[in-house]
Parts: sequence; structure tokens; C-alpha cells
Amino acid sequence: CTLCLLDADKDRVETAKNRVAEPVEVIVEPFVVGAPSLPGAPYDCVTLVLALRHSTRPAPHYAERLGLPLHTGTVEESYRAALTTIFCSLRPGGTLLIGDQVAAGHPSVYNQCKLLEDCGFE
Repeated sequence: CTLCLLDADKDRVETAKNRVAEPVEVIVEPFVVGAPSLPGAPYDCVTLVLALRHSTRPAPHYAERLGLPLHTGTVEESYRAALTTIFCSLRPGGTLLIGDQVAAGHPSVYNQCKLLEDCGFE
């Protein structure tokens, strides 16, 4: 089993790499919301830790430093696009784990669950 660490910030990826067991694949690329799939896909499991809300609405200073796009649609449209990208990145029967905070202006947990269903998750 190989763990793949994906982040646009190489320093964050290196910090994470130092905290996990080998073998580890490192991909220093952004999670592009609305892309056909995640870099390195397909995966058996995708785990997002404090990543979903930052990927759908990156802070302007973070987006500028890493060259990330700022999304112009609604927050819900960004979440739907992100979850669709993740769904298309999983092998059949794959698992998605989300560990995030619900921020003001972002979908509630209930609404995120509805979006997951809309994107094909069971």
C-alpha cells in the first residue's frame, strides 16, 4: 500500500511526509476544483483534512502565493465541482474521508451530505 500526499504547498507536503510511514508518493500540485480527476488518480481512498473548504475557496494570500485559481461561482457550485473531481478520482467502491470545519458561508454538514449524494457517493 502506498500513501500519496497531494498539496500545492511543498513545505506542507514535506512536513506531512516526515510524519508518516513509507512508502510515500509526494505530488506537489494543487487540487484543481473541477478538474477531471486528482493528480495521480485513481485512488482507493481519498482523505481530506482541513482541505475541502480551502480548495473550494482558497484565501487570497494563499492562492496568490501558490498560483491557485480563485473560484467565481457560488460556494455550492465549487463544492459540487470539487466532490465530482474526487468521485472521479476513486476506484469503484473507493472511500472518501472528510475532516474539516464548517465555515461561515460554506455548506452545512447536512448540505455537504446532500452534495455528496448528488455527486454519486453512497
